Amino acid sequence: MISRHEYAENPPHVEYALTPLGRSLLVPLRAVRLWAEQHVPDIEAARARHEDQRYADTV
Repeated sequence: MISRHEYAENPPHVEYALTPLGRSLLVPLRAVRLWAEQHVPDIEAARARHEDQRYADTV
């Protein structure tokens, strides 16, 4: 998924790049990122409810 190319230089230099297979993941990963960004308030609210419940259980 990632190609690596070494250059015989001083100092040594290495470049990494996505292969076609790696690039094929960009669209589904973008969809996951957009979903997460759209649901940040829901995720934060769920986390807060969980923390509130954990605190209530210890009191």
